Amino acid sequence: MKQGRVNNIVTSPTEYISEQKLLDEFNRSLNNPELMSALSRSEVTNEVWIFFAQRLIKSGVIASHILRLAKDLEKAGRGDCSLVIMNMLNLSYPENMDVRSYQARLYADFDPVAFLGPSNDLLESGSFPSQEAGHDIAYAADRMVELGIGNPEVYFSWIESTLQKKRSPELLAHYALRLRESQRYVEAHAVAKESLSLKTNGLHPNIAAALTASSLGLQDSSLSFIVRAFDIDAHATWWNMMVKYSSYFVGILATGAKLGNPRVQKLAEWLENKFSECPDLIYLPHRFTPWHVKTLKEKRAERISKGLPSPLLVTQNKSGSVSVANILSSGFDLPCVTYSLANLQVIPSMLREYLRGGACFVTHLLPTRQNIDLLKAAGIKKMMVHLRDPRQIVLSLAHHIQKYKKHDYFERQRMIANHSSNLRHCIDDLIDRVWLPTLKFQLEWLAASQEIDISFTTFEQFITDPPAFLERLLDAYGGDRNCFNRSAAFSLDINTDRHFRKGELEEWREVFTAAQIDRVNSTMPNDLKSFFEWLP
Repeated sequence: MKQGRVNNIVTSPTEYISEQKLLDEFNRSLNNPELMSALSRSEVTNEVWIFFAQRLIKSGVIASHILRLAKDLEKAGRGDCSLVIMNMLNLSYPENMDVRSYQARLYADFDPVAFLGPSNDLLESGSFPSQEAGHDIAYAADRMVELGIGNPEVYFSWIESTLQKKRSPELLAHYALRLRESQRYVEAHAVAKESLSLKTNGLHPNIAAALTASSLGLQDSSLSFIVRAFDIDAHATWWNMMVKYSSYFVGILATGAKLGNPRVQKLAEWLENKFSECPDLIYLPHRFTPWHVKTLKEKRAERISKGLPSPLLVTQNKSGSVSVANILSSGFDLPCVTYSLANLQVIPSMLREYLRGGACFVTHLLPTRQNIDLLKAAGIKKMMVHLRDPRQIVLSLAHHIQKYKKHDYFERQRMIANHSSNLRHCIDDLIDRVWLPTLKFQLEWLAASQEIDISFTTFEQFITDPPAFLERLLDAYGGDRNCFNRSAAFSLDINTDRHFRKGELEEWREVFTAAQIDRVNSTMPNDLKSFFEWLP
């Protein structure tokens, strides 16, 4: 390495570190991953690291050494710093596939839209990268396809051609999920199992196996893969379950609970114990990186310092949950912090931490006797429950299934067998299966209001009188309104799928047949009709 003159680099207004000292530490760490990791977590500021990396690049240090530094900085929660370093490194090594692919991965987490062109260039080049670089490219491409800004056909073609040259377990896991998206369910699960055979302790192979098994109706196998993934990396698995693939994992858990599978209860107990070892488990940023987790924790601490509480808001599915939740989470800039195993069961230790304030988690929590008792034991005296006319829920859910059924082979086969592949038959099928559970959810939360002070809101209020609805929600929350940002509360987020359709109130009257209307109205309890003013 070329040795230039030694300068003093500012690390804080009152502290300086010798460039030579930092250089010596860096050289000592090159063949010692633990030393490099410790150095990346040191008190040296991001500005110093960027300045130092620039010097290293200019002096001719090989790209792989600087790349390793960037990766360690990213693992230490300095992803923003790593991205700047990778941009500089790419200017000096534009043909280096490892550099370009890792840069693409970072952009996928920080600004995927800005890197759309270069990421597609990586796919279209057809180059066969190292296994790690290949995973980085697949990660970036998957993220862009997920956001609807990438070309899924180009991605699919690239990953197929790449796998013809080398059967990488991580790439096989990506491929399995792409096959699943294309409704090639049996093949998808076979590829996921091949991925597992090559890397049994791989997080992504186990997640792919869980999802593809679920699509085939193999719920017990799916749960076993989830449990195995938790043993590998609890926080990453929890994030994938609750953020990236939430609707599918919730379905897996709900089916397991309904069938009395002991793995679901054991998972809840395991999470209760695991939280003491991994307190960061509860933090769910929109992207799962050390930087995003650290930023979320810092934001929460700042929100706590302003005295903002954590709202207890439970919503019913298909009731505009995301939009209602956004009023509090984005309006008060509250980070997502979990306290329950999806909608099934409160995790007491997580709930206690959640109640320290400064966070938001909105769920379709079931009003079971166990959950009500756990909420009361935690000292919950007030909460909010948001509902919707159950007849419109059935119709909205029918449209949702028609749109998203391609992801679930088992659901698709069941619908075909029941002749429910068209909307009218689908509504009949849902009245058979979900009508009574929907009423039960509402009736049990209504009953719980005798034990806990519950402020009820409805989708109908949200649509017909937004200002009054907002006032009611903010009053029930009780946070300092000086901290409320109205424009943020009603903004859209590129990372969120809102499943928003029409938002109509009584569309069911026009779509349901006379027999369907008679069936639901005759079984709808008067308590619900009168309390929520849902007219027959």
